[in-house]
Amino acid sequence: MTEKLTVETAIAHRAFDVAGKPDEKVDVLIGRPELFGTGPEEWMCRFRIVGAGKDLNFQIHGIDSVQVLQLVWRVIDGAVAGADLPLLWHGEAFTGFAKEG
Repeated sequence: MTEKLTVETAIAHRAFDVAGKPDEKVDVLIGRPELFGTGPEEWMCRFRIVGAGKDLNFQIHGIDSVQVLQLVWRVIDGAVAGADLPLLWHGEAFTGFAKEG
């Protein structure tokens, strides 16, 4: 198993507050897309959601580095929803990365 992503090893990081729990924080970390396996058309991107009693470590797969970066936002949104984490970003309810524009 590879090392867990940290703020220092991630290519992107966002820190959130947890609604109704002002002392709790959740960090979302996104790793660098990497070639996966032996073929040139399989890439993966690791991500981690940590805080509020959770430590979720996943990876998303796609046909190239751009696709995994496009997909990782939706997968993170689903993981946050599935973990029942009501997140706040700058004091506002966070509705998901895929909805940011």
